[in-house]
Amino acid sequence: MEITARALGMIILAGEHAVVHGYTAVASSIYLYTVVSLRLYSENEDSIRLQLEDVGLDFSWAIKRIKEVLSHLGSPFSSTPTLCSLETVKSITALVDEQSFPETRIGLASGVCAFLWLYISILGFKPGTVIVNSELPLGAALGSSAAYCVALSAALPAFSDSMKLDVNKWAFEEEKIIHGRPFGVDNSVSTF
Repeated sequence: MEITARALGMIILAGEHAVVHGYTAVASSIYLYTVVSLRLYSENEDSIRLQLEDVGLDFSWAIKRIKEVLSHLGSPFSSTPTLCSLETVKSITALVDEQSFPETRIGLASGVCAFLWLYISILGFKPGTVIVNSELPLGAALGSSAAYCVALSAALPAFSDSMKLDVNKWAFEEEKIIHGRPFGVDNSVSTF
């Protein structure tokens, strides 16, 4: 079985710099999408795979290796978004650093870290493949990372034991991994 979710990009029409200081901004969704497809495998498979098709990157981690590195997370996993601890970010970064990133795409590493954190947080160590396609250009202030986070946060819970997951809150926690201190505007517009 395969689950597909999509999320819209967004644009801040007015107040982009005002948001940084806690003031109101006016934002709108745009009709460019990021699409995430998720397929889980039987227990015979032994990896979690992420394919970023529009940028030509493909990553795979052995479940055994992920368990070694992230054993401190324990289980069961939470259905409520929690802050990704610095210790967990460092552990996930170590897993991502084991992959071959082309020098020109190293900026995508934080998005791959966010993916691994979300996947493990929601689905645990279930083997599967996530394929991401996006119409949104990277770094163009059109909410590409937010659409990525929202689409992932919408697709992954479909296979979890707890379907009542808050997509926007999970996406916001992912955005924190990618951007450090996001304001929540991007993921909120993309979600709602």
